[in-house]
Amino acid sequence: MPLTAFATGVSPSTVDQSVNPGDTIHVTKTVATPAIPPKPDIVLVADSTGSMGPALASVQAAMTSIVGDVQTSQPAAEFAVVDYKDVVDGSGIFTRDTDLTASASTVQNAVNSLSAGGGGDLQEAQLNALWQIGSGGNAISYRPGSSRIVVWFGDASGHDPSNGHTLADAEASLEGVSARVIGINVASGEGDGLDATGQATAIASATGGSYLPSVNPSDVATAILSGLHNLPAEVTSSSTCDTGLSVGFTPSLPQTVQSGDSLVLDEAITVAADAPQGSTLTCKTNFLINGADAGPDFIQTVNIYVNDVTPPTVSCGPGVNPAGKTPAVGRTPGSSRWSRLTTCRA
Repeated sequence: MPLTAFATGVSPSTVDQSVNPGDTIHVTKTVATPAIPPKPDIVLVADSTGSMGPALASVQAAMTSIVGDVQTSQPAAEFAVVDYKDVVDGSGIFTRDTDLTASASTVQNAVNSLSAGGGGDLQEAQLNALWQIGSGGNAISYRPGSSRIVVWFGDASGHDPSNGHTLADAEASLEGVSARVIGINVASGEGDGLDATGQATAIASATGGSYLPSVNPSDVATAILSGLHNLPAEVTSSSTCDTGLSVGFTPSLPQTVQSGDSLVLDEAITVAADAPQGSTLTCKTNFLINGADAGPDFIQTVNIYVNDVTPPTVSCGPGVNPAGKTPAVGRTPGSSRWSRLTTCRA
């Protein structure tokens, strides 16, 4: 069940208990997801055709603030900027204005370089642009282990195919880099709408992203931040356990919540019946968000002491104990360990 998160990470982060061999204990586990997915690589994809002047101005006025907001939540965040026009605009059909960078000034300069113009007919060349930034075109140098987020805004539908690339090509290219697409339809009153032919919702759905259907040109910057804070967050886990110890979760993972919300799980920690008695077994679980490492706050450590429940076998008699007496066996007070006396008794 999702709950509003106040602090990100997994709670409790450590479990230390004594358990009998063959038994299972249950721990309520809460995974509070970050408002923005970890280590985000954010690619801004802008329609820069003639009708997009007011929308571009909104982003240009706020881009440094957007970068600062995101990096406050996720200091490792990097941004790239690309823009597209249409096939009739020649070399301007697709431009990478900056590859991924953590520099707010570099990102701001790239956005400032965007100029509304061209476009030709009603439909534009976004399918080519989206293909270019995925595995098909490799125009963006995504970092290993990053959360890939594409923020795409425009006011018109796209040619299909676009520069030889179809809707299916664009989806496959984006899926090839595990990118989630936030589509923002700019209600400029001049284009037919980003989703006029269903492309935007199809791409958002195929990539596990989201679609904002109607945003005023002056509100595009606000919509970008809103979209980044409201992405699906898929929670998965990777566990490494000592032999004889295992963990499982109900409901089973993966589970998806809205970023910033929490996922509550029942964790079953099971000690094998043949686990070495008197030993301590350890299991570490790393909870991943959208497949990315979310940092040390999302690592859980389980330490289980396996109770010594089997009394030791002892005997006395000729050749074993000259007195022929049986040793006393018992537990040390307050301990789960067995002990034996050093003398035999009749």
